Amino acid sequence: MVKSLDKIEALLQVTQYRNGQYFKKHLEFNAVYGLKGSEIDPALAEFGNLLVEEMKKNYKEFGEDAN
Repeated sequence: MVKSLDKIEALLQVTQYRNGQYFKKHLEFNAVYGLKGSEIDPALAEFGNLLVEEMKKNYKEFGEDAN
């Protein structure tokens, strides 16, 4: 559970730090990495999936104008 929470916390950090700007492969890596092990608890998996969906919704290719 702790390892899964740590990975989800990394998703939170990336989401806040990058403000939606990622390289496509970075977005894909974080989505897979951040959800790894989250299936241990349905609520944890749901929260992780919500974060990934938010990342995808706000996705901008790195270098695009943030405005």
